Amino acid sequence: MSISQVLFLPFLGEHTLHPHNRVEEALMNRPEWQKGLYFGRPRSGHPEGMVLYHVQEVLYNISLIDPFINDETHDKLRFIALIHDNFKYEALYRTGQTIPPQRHHAYLARQFAARFTDDIQLLNIIEWHDNAYHIWRKGKQSSDWQTAERELHALAEALGEALQLFYLFFKCDTRTGDKIQQPLQWFESCLRHRIHFVPLKEHWTI
Repeated sequence: MSISQVLFLPFLGEHTLHPHNRVEEALMNRPEWQKGLYFGRPRSGHPEGMVLYHVQEVLYNISLIDPFINDETHDKLRFIALIHDNFKYEALYRTGQTIPPQRHHAYLARQFAARFTDDIQLLNIIEWHDNAYHIWRKGKQSSDWQTAERELHALAEALGEALQLFYLFFKCDTRTGDKIQQPLQWFESCLRHRIHFVPLKEHWTI
């Protein structure tokens, strides 16, 4: 199944995805990646529905911060964006139940990404891309912001030199759909001395 058969269907219109390099072309040709694009219905945080539309929003946001990043960072952000949510259709979701790590969509995305890169930092960001949000949510639910901040700094330590890249992706991923912006604002406030702030225009809506 070629890219043109799946990604350039007429009904998608301007929402087609075009590979920018050979790595993107290779991953886009994988049928399991293509299948993930069409998963998802409109819901809170993702009124756009399908993963395809969310990925397009994230890629658009990446284009908006191009003046503040180099080409290598741009390519890394695109790589993360193209893969991070594409395996939700294979993930196990059980409300109120513990889910095995190997059935989380982010872990499945990491496993797929490892076929195309051996960059551990990139793989970590793909697997951990929702961690900052989850830490914020736990802090909000418990009102224990001291513990939440410790956990956020622990995440920053684990990311090491990849913290800035994680931040950039977190920003591009959060400024989409109708997602609440408090997690991002809290992240920027807590880690303001460890990251380089990058502005982003009003997020794009489909």
